[in-house]
Amino acid sequence: MLYGGMSGKKWTDLEEKIFLENYEKLSNRDLQKLLPDRSIEAIKTRAAKILKLKKKIIAVRIGNVEPLLHDTPEAYYWIGFIFADGSILGGNRLSVTISSSDVDHLRKLSNLLGCNITAYKRKLDQRVFCSVRVKDSKLVPELCRQFDLKKSKTQNPPIINIEDNDFFIAFLAGFIDGDGNITNVAGNRGVNIRIKLHASWIDNLLYIEKRVYEAVNHTSFRGNVLSKINSSGYAQLCISDGSLLRKLKTKALKMKLPLIERKWNKIDCSKISKYESSNALRHNVINLLDCGESLSSISKRLNKNYQTIYSIVKRMSLKQILYQKQ
Repeated sequence: MLYGGMSGKKWTDLEEKIFLENYEKLSNRDLQKLLPDRSIEAIKTRAAKILKLKKKIIAVRIGNVEPLLHDTPEAYYWIGFIFADGSILGGNRLSVTISSSDVDHLRKLSNLLGCNITAYKRKLDQRVFCSVRVKDSKLVPELCRQFDLKKSKTQNPPIINIEDNDFFIAFLAGFIDGDGNITNVAGNRGVNIRIKLHASWIDNLLYIEKRVYEAVNHTSFRGNVLSKINSSGYAQLCISDGSLLRKLKTKALKMKLPLIERKWNKIDCSKISKYESSNALRHNVINLLDCGESLSSISKRLNKNYQTIYSIVKRMSLKQILYQKQ
């Protein structure tokens, strides 16, 4: 039994158990509330000098990947996150690594799998990263078979094929939290979700683009395919349809997924941008034109100035002419 605290009083077995189970998860102040006979300074001293802990590993926890094999939205969320930031080592080890700035998010996965969080500093740029690793010769290979996870997935991507709409939305939310960016668009044009990956992922991005509209039951005038290989040679998908993004976030929140709030807070489910309103108006004009209505009739039906409707149709006609000349 070790000594600790200002008075040198021995730590009891119960105190040691509380300390080991909670030091990684709680702040020193909150931990002190569970250890009323110990000061915050005593807790720091015990961690740094006696146990030599620095908010890294506390006790050996092997971990269990079984929760990831359950048919639940949370499991599919973390599978999506693993597709983005995870890797398979040696065929029987699952590893997930992210920047230390998101360690609180990684702790949610650590708690689910019952494993440690380790921290290390990358020599190249001195950035600090955190990771969880679980070794299981039976369940990790099963996870790989079920979700087509492979070694070197950057250039050899797994095939995404999730039929259930809710599970797909959960998967996509996790994938976005891992490899996506949600950014505000200049000029009050709402927000967009951008995913940029190795060129070998283009087929998966095309699948995601198609499935997300189906999964949230959303129809919209989209024009060209959104997924493409950009000028730098990366596969890229950028979705800026505000209505779609609001539906996606609403469904993700309804499933109580462990979203990274700093990302998803940028999507305001109550806000409709001017850009989105213009797209909706154009979509309505197209539908009414297809039904054979005149510009004057469309103007009255949509309660819009005739010149506004005329300008929309003129711009659409010019685009069509240019397209036919290509």
